[in-house]
This record gives sequence, structure tokens and C-alpha cells, in this order.
Amino acid sequence: MPGSPLRDAIADALNQDSPQDVIDDVKSAVIAEIENLDPAVQIKKTDYFNHSFAPDLVLTWKTAARKEETRELYVRYSLGSSQAAGDVDILGKGGPIFFSLNSSNDDEEFAGSIREELMRAPRSLFTNAPAIDRITLDAETEEPQHRDSPAPPLLNLFRRNVVRGGRGLIVANVAERLERSTSTDVEEDFLYVDRFTEAVSGIFDEAATLRLRRAADLVKIALSGEVSILDRPDDGDDGVATISGKLDDTELRALLPFLLDRGQSIDDVRFWQHLGQMLTLAQLENMASTLSDHDLTPLAQANLPAWRAAKAVLSFNADALEEEGYQGPRWRMHGGSLCASAGAWNIHFASDLRRGLRSREDSTLPRWEKVLPSVQSFSVSKVELQGITRRISIAADAEAAVNVLGDVVSVQGNIDDTFFVRSVEVRPAGEESADVNLDFSTLMATGANVPVDYLTRASLGVLGHRYPVSPADMATLLGETQADAGT
Repeated sequence: MPGSPLRDAIADALNQDSPQDVIDDVKSAVIAEIENLDPAVQIKKTDYFNHSFAPDLVLTWKTAARKEETRELYVRYSLGSSQAAGDVDILGKGGPIFFSLNSSNDDEEFAGSIREELMRAPRSLFTNAPAIDRITLDAETEEPQHRDSPAPPLLNLFRRNVVRGGRGLIVANVAERLERSTSTDVEEDFLYVDRFTEAVSGIFDEAATLRLRRAADLVKIALSGEVSILDRPDDGDDGVATISGKLDDTELRALLPFLLDRGQSIDDVRFWQHLGQMLTLAQLENMASTLSDHDLTPLAQANLPAWRAAKAVLSFNADALEEEGYQGPRWRMHGGSLCASAGAWNIHFASDLRRGLRSREDSTLPRWEKVLPSVQSFSVSKVELQGITRRISIAADAEAAVNVLGDVVSVQGNIDDTFFVRSVEVRPAGEESADVNLDFSTLMATGANVPVDYLTRASLGVLGHRYPVSPADMATLLGETQADAGT
């Protein structure tokens, strides 16, 4: 195969005059390729090379539960030499990786002879430079016409699981089965996903196999629109659905852009709700740059009551000034955060108060009588009024279900002063979230564990009262009928 950097690097290393240079260069070549497969893995060199029982490299990583796991890697000149040395019986109990520098035993005859041995060490992985070359080169040579194909996201996840969960025999013929087709035909896409699912069976541990099957099923739904796949039970005895659990950051980066683009025609909200339950708002923020060109509207609308945020900042939507530039109500990632756009406003959300969102510091405070109509549909727990000669705070007890609107109206009517509103606190009904503070000087809403849909209504409805969003646009933004949005 032309252009094989790992094999070229190994060939150059083996031609060095100094034995130590050979060892150092071979290890450096293998390390570079492992880092290409899984950048999150930490790699430690040992003082040994091609030793009978001491590893050449020790790989360490953190699981999704922050647990540290390790795996040893043994460099061998060929898989045949590893077989002859009895590596499986001597070293296989710990589930290591045996990495061959060449492909002299990369054939079906060798595979058949070693499978029986591998059954005695089911967690061990035998692989070689040509196989790893094929897997990594496919990532490096991705072309634009393939980016709407299911191959890139699935291959990406395959690569990320080789080091941590690979087992059995991964040689060049496995990589060949995973090579993408140049066809843009939808039927060919389905065939590829089936080929991928078949290829990964038996060459990954149980956890990695489940992750890869789950990824393939999500891709199938995006391709076909068949949301009923979500209800399909696992093949196991427990009957648990395969598409469940949380996606980690690596899985999200690989899958979400594809699912958003190819799944745009899916109007069954169950798919988007299910996908939204597999991720968090914080994860979206961590991969905001990856998603900046993607429309998040169907995903966001389906999960607004479930997603929680701590802060929202209102800012002017410059696109609304131009008819051609305004794209209507929508959800996207912008400026490193989830962003809703409707009418004259953008709202940027943050999952944590510590996440920096730029806000104004000097917005003009509105008069109370201008704010009153916009807060009447909310349960108001506190109001801070700024008069010409005095400052007044009216608040309900933290535990009391009291709306202080009547008190504010009474006080304002009995004191001869002109009152402006510094802030209002509103209380979500039946929610575990804290009261939401709406600050008119910064156009910022803050609270703990607040549903994103509530923050959206409060930000646009109260802080954005000067330029109200139409009921139709509010309904579109929230994914509701206009009648629902008005309740």
C-alpha cells in the first residue's frame, strides 16, 4: 500500500546502526501510531524491548467513571514469533496487546492456527503494523465527498476502541472490510453499517462491542428514519435495549455531527429525546467548535424541559435587522455555548455559573409599569426596585408559595417616587430548581438546575420585553403549537 507512515518509520528504525537507536525509533513509531488511534491514552516506555515477559510500553487511560485502567503492549517482530514463544500462555492472562512489526503472518492460515490459542486468553489482542496503518490512514485521507457517509464516524470510534477494548486478531483483512465505499448510494450506506457491525463482533471486549453496536444503530436510524430501532432489545438474556446509556465525549464528537446532518428529516421526537438523554449540555459546550456549522433545532426542542442550565444571557440578534439574513427561530452552538435565536434576540446558555458568558453591564433599567405586563404570567418571588430617592426590595419567604406582585403594586402605588426595576426573581412551578434571578442591568438570568425551556421563556418574555418575540416565533423556537406557547 503506498504511503504507509508506520511501516516506513519502522523500516527506517530497523536500518539504524546503533541497537539503541533501533529500539528508540521503533518505540517512537509505535507510540506515534497509538496516539493517532487514541490521543487520550497516556503511554509510558519501559527499559525493555522485545522481552520475553516485560512489556515495551504501558498504556493508561481514564474510564468514563474516572477509573484508571492500564494495558501492557509487547513489541514482536512478527505474530508468528509471538506464537512460537508461547506469549498467549505466558502473558495472555492480563489481556495485553501483542504488536507485530511486519505482516509475514498476516493471512487466513495464521489466523486459523492462532484462534484456538486466543480462546485461552480472550482479552488479548494480536495486531500488526499494516493493519494499524490501514485504519489510521483512512482517517488521515478523509475527503469532503465522504463526510456525509456513515464510514468516517464509525471508523473513528473503531480506532478509539482498538487500544482500550480490542481483542482477538486485528490484521489487514479486518481493516479491508472496514474501508469505506466511494458510493454515495443510501443502500450502500446500509450495507456498510451492516459490514461494520459484523466486523467488530468478536474483536472487542463486551463493553467496547456494546458501544460500537450502539453507534451503528444510531447511524442506522439517521439513515433510515426508522425510530422503532430504539425499541429493539439486546440479544442478551436481560432484553435491555442496545441504544441506552450515556455517550462519552469521544463518541459524541464522532457521531453527533453526522446524526444532526443526516437525521434532519426525522420528525419523530422520540429519536431526538432519546439522543438528548444520552448527552449533557456541558458536553455540547465542550465540543461547541465541532458543532458550530450544524443545526441543533430538532435536538434542542425535544430536550428543553430535560436539559438544565445555570445561566442565560440575552443579546441583540443582528441578523434580525436584515430580512435576507434572518433565518427564523433556531438553536445552534455559537460563541462556545448553546444559543437560541428568535426575533430581535439571541440567548446564550451556560450549564455552570463559572462558564464565562459575556453580558452588558449598563443596560437601561426599565420602569416598573413597563415590566409588569410581562411578569404577570410568572410566579414572582422577589423584586428589586430603584427609585429616585430610595431602593426597595420586596421578597417572599423562601419556602412560601407567595407571588409578591400584589405587594409590589401596592407599595409602588403608595409611595410618591418613580421606580425602575433592577431585578426580578421568578419561581418555576413544581421544579427542583432554585428561583431564577432576572437582572435588567446585565440582561442575565441565573439560577441553579433550571430547565432550559423555563430560562428561555423568562429571558425572552421578561428581560426581552422591550422587543417582544411574537407568539408564533416563541412557539416555533420551543417546538410547540402556538396555543401551547401561549399557556
